[in-house]
Amino acid sequence: MINIQTIKTYLRFFIEDNFITAPSIFYKNKYFVDDDWLKLKLAELMLQGYTSIDGLLSEEELKAISIKINKAISGKTSDIDVNWSDSSKYWVIQNPLMLDSNLVKIALNSRCLAIAERYFRRKPYLADIDMRRIPPADMNAIQLSGYSSSNWHRDTRGRQLKMMVYLTDVGINDSNFSFIPGSHISAFRRKLDYMQTRLTDTEVASMYKKTSEWYAKAGSVMLFDTNLIHRLRRKAESNVRDSITFYYTPGQNTRQLKLDGVWHQGISSEHDALQNPQWPLSGRN
Repeated sequence: MINIQTIKTYLRFFIEDNFITAPSIFYKNKYFVDDDWLKLKLAELMLQGYTSIDGLLSEEELKAISIKINKAISGKTSDIDVNWSDSSKYWVIQNPLMLDSNLVKIALNSRCLAIAERYFRRKPYLADIDMRRIPPADMNAIQLSGYSSSNWHRDTRGRQLKMMVYLTDVGINDSNFSFIPGSHISAFRRKLDYMQTRLTDTEVASMYKKTSEWYAKAGSVMLFDTNLIHRLRRKAESNVRDSITFYYTPGQNTRQLKLDGVWHQGISSEHDALQNPQWPLSGRN
């Protein structure tokens, strides 16, 4: 039997996905980047569901971030919150914008925000951040713990882009990001049933679509629509993988993010992406 809460959730999803976050013909771009590079990246994102961005972190910055992650994981940094996920078998840094100022600059990079707003045709918000240290793990053992990011899935946040940054080299033997190009098209409407967003290997194989494996050097960046069918492919003999992922939405599912107030000074226009959209169904936690 369908209860009142289920009906309310369905109506909220319907209104958010089809009206409040839908592309607006009246929207005017806030981030005035308009060149051939941007047009190419936007076209790739719209057609394939993903695009790459280079040069956001230098080798020196990557080294500095790695040192800070090591300290946080070992418990030597009191203001950084770290949790171990026993089911997924990886560490999560809960407040990564407190870790290093360069992560704030990446999160609010004007060119990245320019792509997001043109893709949404709405103002983009930094809704959430996910920083992980992923040790080697057997894929089958992870899947036995239940459905997780290691299973093929779509995210459950409607219109959303993620910008994932590899903070360590990820080679063919390492745990990597996998996805099906083009599988995002017309897939933005959320499902009430979580299991409707999860797919088995057999179901994906039956689609007869090519899957892509993302292997790249530290500092490589991918911006992708989270309605792509994707997964974290775990490998038992891999090197430890560090990554950070920034979530951008047109306003729904935003989180109250912790950051050092000094670090975002001087980037006032981009700082708007941290604001609460303040519409009734925004879902800020």
